Amino acid sequence: MNLESTVKVTLSKHHRENMTDNNSDNGERTPLVLQENGSKISDTTSLEYLKVQEQLLERVERIERSHEERLKNIEEKLDYRNKLLLETLQEIQDTKKIIAVTKEKKWWEFWK
Repeated sequence: MNLESTVKVTLSKHHRENMTDNNSDNGERTPLVLQENGSKISDTTSLEYLKVQEQLLERVERIERSHEERLKNIEEKLDYRNKLLLETLQEIQDTKKIIAVTKEKKWWEFWK
């Protein structure tokens, strides 16, 4: 249920309650009382709207925080992976250098 439909349902329920109150008074309400009821309705719907809006803002902020934490974790893991990858590449290069040096030796220099 979205915000607009919630407001409509709330207003329709409140309007129905006022209609039953008006019927019990046999229509003897003055325009001033009707205006006061209208302002009360708008005040309560405004308050309800503000509460819903605050709740939605809190949810959005929580979601943003969780996304920031996830991004931070992902970046840390990527940095760690890159570090390991570079270390492994360095070890491979060192090993290749050692292999190349041993292949350059003459067969009679095997004891060196």
